[in-house]
Amino acid sequence: MRYLYLGSGLLYVHENLKDSDSNSFPSGNIYIAYKDSFKLNVPLDLIYTGYFQPTLEDGSDYHTLQKLKVSIPITDSVNLNFKLEHSYDSMPPAGVKKSDLSETISISYSF
Repeated sequence: MRYLYLGSGLLYVHENLKDSDSNSFPSGNIYIAYKDSFKLNVPLDLIYTGYFQPTLEDGSDYHTLQKLKVSIPITDSVNLNFKLEHSYDSMPPAGVKKSDLSETISISYSF
């Protein structure tokens, strides 16, 4: 089954870093989420979510977050999951990287 979600909203961000002053600002939030189920040699779910969050004070200051997850059933209630996440901040606070990438392999159980 295939799903596509689009959305937008507003949020108020408060950054509190241990080596610098705190920072608060309003931000927009635009997102897309997509889920599809495939049957190759085994059935699997593919889930993508992407966020774009520009500050309302300066449109060149923004944050993006991309998430991709592939879930493969092992049994009716146990899945093997592979997740890839990438975040990017166009103007990060001092001492914080602009870009971060993480990979996760997990097993989930549903009941």
